[in-house]
Amino acid sequence: MAGLLEHSSTAARARPVSDVPDGRELPAAVTELEPYVLAVRRRLARLRRTMLADLRLRGLAHLAGLAGALAAASLAADWLLRLSLPVRCVLLLAGLALLAYTAWIRWIQPARLRLDDLDLAALVDKRMPGVGERLAAVLQLPELISGRQLASPAMVRQAVREHAAAIEGVDLLSLLDQRRRWRRRAVLGTVVLGGVLFVVLAPTAAGIWARRWFLGSNERWPQRTYLAVRGVAAGGVIRAPRGESLLLEVNARPRFRGQPYHWQLDGRDEPLLVRQQSRPASHAPAQVQISYQAEGEGRRRGNFARFGEDRFRYELPAVLKPMRLFITGGDDWLGPLHVLPIDRPAISSLEMFVRPPGAQRFTRVATEGSGSQLAFLRKSQLRLRFRASVPLASAALAAKDGPAPPLHKLDAHRYEARWEMDRPLSLELVLVAAESGLSSKPYFLSLGLQEDRPPRVSIRASGVGRLVTSVARVPLNLGFQDDLGLQAAALEAEWAIPTGEEIKRGTRRVQLPLPAAKESPLQDLELRHTAMLAELALPAGAQVRLRGRAEDNAAEGPQSGFSRWLTYQVVTPEELMYEIVRRQRAERDKFKAAVDQQRSIAQSLTTLVEAEQARGVAPRHRLISRQVAQVARRLDETLQEMINNDLGSAPARELLQRDIIDPLAELANATLPAVTRRLEGLANSLAEDRLSQARQAHAEALTQMERILQRMAQWESFLDVVNQLREVIRLQTGLLQTTEEERTKRTTDLFDE
Repeated sequence: MAGLLEHSSTAARARPVSDVPDGRELPAAVTELEPYVLAVRRRLARLRRTMLADLRLRGLAHLAGLAGALAAASLAADWLLRLSLPVRCVLLLAGLALLAYTAWIRWIQPARLRLDDLDLAALVDKRMPGVGERLAAVLQLPELISGRQLASPAMVRQAVREHAAAIEGVDLLSLLDQRRRWRRRAVLGTVVLGGVLFVVLAPTAAGIWARRWFLGSNERWPQRTYLAVRGVAAGGVIRAPRGESLLLEVNARPRFRGQPYHWQLDGRDEPLLVRQQSRPASHAPAQVQISYQAEGEGRRRGNFARFGEDRFRYELPAVLKPMRLFITGGDDWLGPLHVLPIDRPAISSLEMFVRPPGAQRFTRVATEGSGSQLAFLRKSQLRLRFRASVPLASAALAAKDGPAPPLHKLDAHRYEARWEMDRPLSLELVLVAAESGLSSKPYFLSLGLQEDRPPRVSIRASGVGRLVTSVARVPLNLGFQDDLGLQAAALEAEWAIPTGEEIKRGTRRVQLPLPAAKESPLQDLELRHTAMLAELALPAGAQVRLRGRAEDNAAEGPQSGFSRWLTYQVVTPEELMYEIVRRQRAERDKFKAAVDQQRSIAQSLTTLVEAEQARGVAPRHRLISRQVAQVARRLDETLQEMINNDLGSAPARELLQRDIIDPLAELANATLPAVTRRLEGLANSLAEDRLSQARQAHAEALTQMERILQRMAQWESFLDVVNQLREVIRLQTGLLQTTEEERTKRTTDLFDE
């Protein structure tokens, strides 16, 4: 039939037989032929209707088949490839354009086709040669006699009857292919039935397909895997602390929220809606991939690390710029997720106020920021106040052991806590920003319980030994320390004097002056004090003890602290002098040994021929230098002990200082170290000039040491002479006293008689 339409005749339309111009009556011959003409026209009209119906059926079948194919293709492509909305829109417009073009070509244009009887006769003649001509003859021959008679009416009548009789048994509808018509109907029915069955048997898939393609929905097809990212806010935004790494956690078996007619999954760039009756099930994939890109940087890719059965983690580097993430795993994907770097809330100021027991007002305590360790007295009233850098949604104060002090909100930025100190506290403060929801890093504050200990007192003596004379001066260094401040300091003395079978005891306390009070309490003090034993008038044989004492200004009452006891034995000046001389002689013997070693070194220098021999000389000389320094220091200690105990005369002590101690100090500090350096130089080079200079320097040092050794001997001789004189004086004094006592006794006896 398409071929017939394509080769249709363009002949003029046949006029009805009854149409006569000028209103004249038709001839009887024409009236007689009109039934034949009407019969042909009815048959052609039926053929025309059937042909047009076939054309419409063919166009509708084409449209249905194309629409079904496009629908099936879109369903398969969208199901397998998960097309995005822009791709679906482009494909939908292309499909609609193709359907519109097919409808115009296959349905609209054929439906608009107008075929008159002669056109149909021409079409019939192409398929049934001769039949179309006879049909045209029946239609056209009566026109020859309807107007002006151009032909014989009898011949026309005879010809019309013959042609009508010839085509009377011809089935014009057989020109149309009935099998093709049924095939088109089958195609149309199959498409319609397939669509109905798809909607009935798979309403969920049909609804998803319709909404995705015609409503622009991004609703997902049923999947095997569903992924959700922890910490995703609305719009797919992840707020990350600026400058910190971000740990992403993906849950491959997330929990869906039941909604009317669908299930909703959050934790994605946009909520995922799944329209089905039962809760969707998710299977964890073998791997989850990530692709991310920061502003102004290239794209990077990575794989999540799996932990547990259905969870994956990936740590992003320090987030400094906004970032876009895309995550895929199994048959699921999500993104872009937008990572926005945001500053964590921080404490801009933190203040601590304390009111100790007995105080009238609060005082500010320097906390020095997070991590400070503070200590307060028990029952102190504390007040903690801080200000945040941004408005806060909340602030939490936790204690490691036991309940934490309650926090009170003053405004959006400020919080305060008040409590009484009764136990040590390790506080942890966490802030939560109101806008971003980010929590701050923990701020730690350690508050210790301060025990008000008694004052700590130390005492140290110098310039005297354990043995002292009754007029000794004892130089003391006293140290005082207290937690809250010193109130008083003193030196206490106790003595014991043996008298026969009894022991006479006594005590004394000397208050020590404290510096003028400053703004802060006096907590640490160093004092120098000289204890004068002459004020105690102690005889030889007495024992005296000294110690320091301090009192603090504790709120609950002063507390006293004491140092250790320093114990001294009071002896006669002669006994102490003998002890000091004994020690000086021991030091002289040490110095004499050092002189002998120097002489040995001098002999070694005369026989040096190789630098290797000189390497052992310098260490020996360095040892001698240390020994000389020790002798000088110990002799100086004996001199100080003589001065503090008032032993010897001033000229004698000056002689010891000038002739022995000062030369020894110069020898140990200058002369001998210079000689040591020259001897060390010989180990590198044994040049003649160096060797000569070293020998000369060593000889000068040896001469100086021998001179000092000689003065030591003279000093001992001087002490022996002085002691002998003192002994003679003591004996003479004793003899004089005995003589006087004897004379007095005789005089008394004489008068008694």
